[in-house]
Amino acid sequence: MRHHISSQHTLEGTLRGSGDLVIAGTVRGDIVLEGSVHVLAGGSVEGDVQCASLIVEGRWSGNAHLSDLFSAHEGATARGTLSTIRIEVMPGAKLQLDVDMREPAAVAATSPPRTSAPAAVAVSPPSAAPVSAPAPASPAPTTATAAPDEEEEAVEDEAAADPGAADEAARDEGPKSSRKARR
Repeated sequence: MRHHISSQHTLEGTLRGSGDLVIAGTVRGDIVLEGSVHVLAGGSVEGDVQCASLIVEGRWSGNAHLSDLFSAHEGATARGTLSTIRIEVMPGAKLQLDVDMREPAAVAATSPPRTSAPAAVAVSPPSAAPVSAPAPASPAPTTATAAPDEEEEAVEDEAAADPGAADEAARDEGPKSSRKARR
């Protein structure tokens, strides 16, 4: 069921119920619905909203606890705290919100969202100027190292070719077990 508050009406107080609510006029007070609240262009809500979805084309200020979606359309103005699982913002919407993105089950809780200072966000249409990507960073130099088996084979080959060099390599490297432990 869909309920309407026309542009000629101002409602003060708390609204509770089921179904969807479309607001073209003014509501000063809290709204608690099982459905969605749609504030049309020219409409305004000053109060806390608890519902599935809040769609704003006009003005809304307060706290909102939503189980699904917050949507701000072009020309919308929204101020307050918001607890939801999904957000949709169209270019041209003006927002000043403290947003708490929650898991679906957590949104249904009645505790209010955190009370930190709201952050101002202004969404403007995308610019027509092309955006250039930064130049890719030069690749880091790579260093090749011999695998452990190749290193041991090289020492053994040296020992076969020159027994004195093998003794020298053994003194430099220490015993084979310590060489392996260092790796």
